Order: sequence, then C-alpha cells, then structure tokens
Amino acid sequence: MRHFLLAAFVATLGVACSAGGDKNASSPKDASVIDDSGLGDVSTSPTDDACAAASFVATQLPASIMFVLDASDSMLSGGKWSSAAVAIVTAIDQASFDSMSLGLLASPNAKVTGPSCVFTLPVACGSPALPQIAVKPAGKEKSSGSTGVRSEIYKWLSSNSPQSGYDGTPLYEALKTSYNFLRLSAAKSKLIAVVITDGTASCASLSTRGGYKDANGCNDWEYPTSLVSLIQNAHDDKTNPVYTFVVGVPGADTTGKNPALEPPYSARKALSAYAKAGAPEYVESGCEGVFGPPENADPTKPCHFDMSKSGSFDATKLASAIAKIRGQVLGCTYELPKPDTGTVDKSRVNVRIESGGGGADLKKRSDPGDPCTAEGCWDYDSDGRVELIGKACTDAKALTDGKVSILVGCATVVK
Repeated sequence: MRHFLLAAFVATLGVACSAGGDKNASSPKDASVIDDSGLGDVSTSPTDDACAAASFVATQLPASIMFVLDASDSMLSGGKWSSAAVAIVTAIDQASFDSMSLGLLASPNAKVTGPSCVFTLPVACGSPALPQIAVKPAGKEKSSGSTGVRSEIYKWLSSNSPQSGYDGTPLYEALKTSYNFLRLSAAKSKLIAVVITDGTASCASLSTRGGYKDANGCNDWEYPTSLVSLIQNAHDDKTNPVYTFVVGVPGADTTGKNPALEPPYSARKALSAYAKAGAPEYVESGCEGVFGPPENADPTKPCHFDMSKSGSFDATKLASAIAKIRGQVLGCTYELPKPDTGTVDKSRVNVRIESGGGGADLKKRSDPGDPCTAEGCWDYDSDGRVELIGKACTDAKALTDGKVSILVGCATVVK
C-alpha cells in the first residue's frame, strides 16, 4: 500500500512539473512541491524512478559561436567544402547547442581592386563586412525546420560554395569582423570563433601590415605574427574576450617548398600558433604554439585540430571536433532548472553524465578542496550553479554524443 501511494504521489508530482518526468524537459513547473516531498527518505539513488521526480538535460551557460569558414576556391577540391558544410550542420543540430547562439562568416566573398604590384587588377581579397548569417540564439529549432538560425546556416551552406578564381584567403579581415559581431551578440558569457581553413592567410598587400612576397612580388602572404597578435588580443580582451579555435583541413600542410604557390613557412606551425594564442586554456598540454625559426618546420605536436593528413578529415571527424570545442569551453558549469514558482531544493539534486556507451551517476563532494581526480564529482559554484569537478569535468568536455542530466527529487548523494 505504501508503494502504491508513493507511486500515485510521484505521478501527481510529475503533473506538477512541466517535464512530467521527460528527460528532455527544461524546468520543473513547481519545484517548491519537490522541496517538501520527503521522497529522499525513500531512496538515495538518483536513478531510482520511484524517487526522482524529473530528469532534465542540463543547460549550459549562454554562449555564441561564429564559424569562420575559408571560402577560397581550393576548398572545392577533395570534397572539403561539402564535408565542412555537413560537419557544421551535424554538429549544431545536437541538443547541446540549443542554448547557444550561432553565426557564420565565409571569406572571401568578392573581388576588389588589387595593389599596384598586380597593376590594380581585381583580386579575391574581399571579405564580408557582415556575417552571412548573423549570430542568433539557436533554441530548439533544428536545421530541417523552416525557421531559426540552424535552418539559415543550412540553407546558406546548401546554396553557396567557393567560386573559381577566388584564390585569396583574407583571414585577418574575416577574424576582425567575426570578433566585432560576436561581441555584439546577446550571449556574453562565452564568445567562440571556430576557424576552418585549408591553407595560409593572404591579402596582406592590401594592408599596411606587410607580409611575405608572393610570386608576383607582392607582400601578400600574411605574417603569422600579425594574426597571432590579432587573435591573442581578442582572447585577452578584459571586457568581452573571444576564444579562437582552429581546424586545418587537407591543404593546410604546406612548408614553403613551392614559393610560387605558398608562403615560406609551415602552415601547420602558423595554425598551431593561432590556436595557442586564441585558446591557451584549452590546447593540449605540451603542444608547440610559438611561431618562430625554423619557420618551415612542422610542429611535433600541433595545438590546433590538424586534419590535414591523409585519412584524418571527413565530415564526421570535423563534426566531432566542433562538438569537442563546445564541450571544452562550456562542459563544466550548468544552470539549475528554473521553476515557475518556488525554488529547487538544493539538497535534492543529483547529476548524471550520459553517453552512447552508458552513464555514470556523480556524487556531490563533501570537501570543497577535493579535486575529484580519480572519481569525478560535482558541487555548487559561488553562484549556485552545478559545476563538474575533476574527472567529471574532463569526461563532460570529451562528450560528442552524450549529455549531462540533472535529476530533481532525490536526496543528494554525497561523496
């Protein structure tokens, strides 16, 4: 009889929650009911359905991602453009991107009057003054929908591709524009630029920055140090810092052996330096992220996502890299579900990491100094948000096909 009454009570409680126990729900309707339920006396297992009133996909802090896509004509070879398009759409359609704002800028997009060293003939160094897709909240609408930013990105990528003869890569200007518009986006907590390119930056001859000479005698190849400064300044901005991540796809592996077609340095070394300058907190430990002599030598361990080698690039691998970038920056701090009335009882919250290979219930640490290195745990941060600690944070950052769930209604299991 006690179990029957308990089940009836849980069912009633489920009606009081907007989720009704739905694992994709966002917030309980009236979490004040949970505060007084007493269900924690029945079970301390966060996965016991007789105890947990509802399970919610954890919502990460608002963030904005701008995809900065190389649209030079070399991206047409080897299916690089189509693979990049599929990867972007596949990644952003994941539920973990619902709380993010998304945008896209592809460059070059026009020919402009060239420098005197090419007799002012048109060159493909025009970079858009505005992103093709403005940064907007993703929400729940997926790319297959009729509206929403995911649909806009999908439609633009489906109907646009690099144009033949557009061989410039004005990455410096593309990044400047991307940073400016990321800072104007609504989500201020984390601003992220994801660069996807198959080569080295050019079009410096139209600036006063200077660069390496190309086959026409123009100072057209960007000095990597110019880009490092731009990227590092964006990262170090005290008001609205931007994290820049770099993906090098096939073609981004030149070393200056063909001076008629490439600059006199290692593309991998340059991209690695950009990645280290843009997100030093998130690059792999021990990677080589300094651009310097010998400039034409590849780094032993690059800091960027290096997909330039044979067999290392396809849409699936790039989509996983994009998902990993999101997880690296946002994978450890989550908002509690927000009820319409009342508050969530913080003594009745549990956390679970779920992936394609199964799931793991996390315990809340009892000692604030516990790093939870061997066994992941969680705790509340100073703002009352759920924060994954130690191994749990590492595991969450690595998720590409999983989620973090917050279970409300059971007494918190403490480590």
